[in-house]
Amino acid sequence: MDLKPSEEMFVMSAGKEIIVLKKVDVKKIMEDIIEKVKGVDLGALEIKIGEEGNKIAKKKYQKIFS
Repeated sequence: MDLKPSEEMFVMSAGKEIIVLKKVDVKKIMEDIIEKVKGVDLGALEIKIGEEGNKIAKKKYQKIFS
């Protein structure tokens, strides 16, 4: 299979008798993710997540928040 230390096999079933193996470079995936999130404003994301969480909580627990 010739796997590098940063690679793993992704196993997926494609039917009753078929298994698909895909070589995945985990290090490359993580590097891509890091590069993509470099421009994300974490403060704004934190506020957005908090607002969404509050909205869900108010909807789910209406008796508490009324």
